[in-house]
Order: sequence, then C-alpha cells, then structure tokens
Amino acid sequence: MDNEYPEHKYPNKLLEELVYFICSKKPYLKDFAKFRMRCEGWLKGEILHFLSTLQTEAKIEDFEPEKSYDDVGRCDVFFKANGQDYWMEMKTFPTNYCRYFSRHKSKPITMFIHDAKEDLEKLKSVENVKGNPIFLMLAYPIPDITMPLPDSSAIKRWWSHVKKLQENGFEKTIESSICLEEGVECRIYILMRGYPSRLLMPERREGKNSLPSEHQSNLLHK
Repeated sequence: MDNEYPEHKYPNKLLEELVYFICSKKPYLKDFAKFRMRCEGWLKGEILHFLSTLQTEAKIEDFEPEKSYDDVGRCDVFFKANGQDYWMEMKTFPTNYCRYFSRHKSKPITMFIHDAKEDLEKLKSVENVKGNPIFLMLAYPIPDITMPLPDSSAIKRWWSHVKKLQENGFEKTIESSICLEEGVECRIYILMRGYPSRLLMPERREGKNSLPSEHQSNLLHK
C-alpha cells in the first residue's frame, strides 16, 4: 500500500451487499440504458433506501444525503458504520456503445469522465481529515466481452476511460456486471483509495444476476 494513503477500513460486506442491491434493479437500469439517460438522482434515492434498511437492522449507525464537506461542497451520500465515516460520490455513464441495442444517443462520454475526475479529486482532498472516500459508478450499455464476436474497439475505449479514472490513486476495487440483454451489460464499479484490488462478479443463472452461494460468499472474504 502506498504510504501517501491514510489507513482506510472499508465495510467490505456492506459494499458487496450494495452491489447486489443495485443488480436487483435490472429492469430500471435496462430502461436507462435503452434511452441512454443518466440516473444519479434515481440511484441516490435507491441507495438511501438501502442504507435506511441497514440502519433499521442496526448494521450502520447513521446516513445522510448531501452532507457538507465544509469548504469543498457536498457529497452525494454519507454514512457511518463501525465508528467509521464514509463519503460517497456517484456517477452514471450512458455510453454510445452498442448501437444495435438502442437508436438513442448520449453526450460524449469524455464529458462524463471529466465530471467524474472532479469528484475523485474532491474525495481525495478530504480523505485525510474527513474519513474514507468511496466512488461508485455505473456505465451502460457496455458490450459483453464474453460474447463470440464482442465489440472489441468499444471495450478497449471504455477500458482506457476507466484507466484515466485511476490516475489519481483510486483503485478499481469492486467490479460487477448486469446482463441487460444478450451481448449488452451495465457495469458497476466501486473505486477506493489505499485498498488492494479485488473482484466481485455475481453468479449468472439463466441470464439473471443472483446472489452467490454460501461457499462462493466465503471465497470473496478470504
């Protein structure tokens, strides 16, 4: 771990549950992807409901939307778990990939990447005094690389954008996908700082994302 990073204690199980929760919203995400629409407001509302349920179950101590960073604005969602403060920014990226999936068009993805990098810089600037930074992003539609004839040029372009988002020290710590239809995905990423990379891929059954078995879940935490 790089010495410039403060020691972070991320709530791994909570974040994995959040990814599975987002995966359960496939019908909504498919519509957003079909029309190539951003959905940060909807996503924030869903995450607040998720955190409210966790607070009722005493799994977190507190949560709040739009909590102030003081002199650098407000974060999308703040929550406290196990005595630790977590500051989350989120972005959604409707792409112009997968033309066969939708006739609609989005703004150039470079515009969304620029906005995301500003949020990452904001998180980076407050982590030493405020707590633990988390960046959540959803990208859709993305070509499924496992298909026999994937759109390799689009996949390479998307990977280059993801790499740019990691230039300021944030690591792609959790990555997952939702199959929207054959050959088309919504990809979910959680970026963190000062934490080793890991990969979370929900098991697919009959084209749907499902929770892992108890054995698989144990493997995720080794």
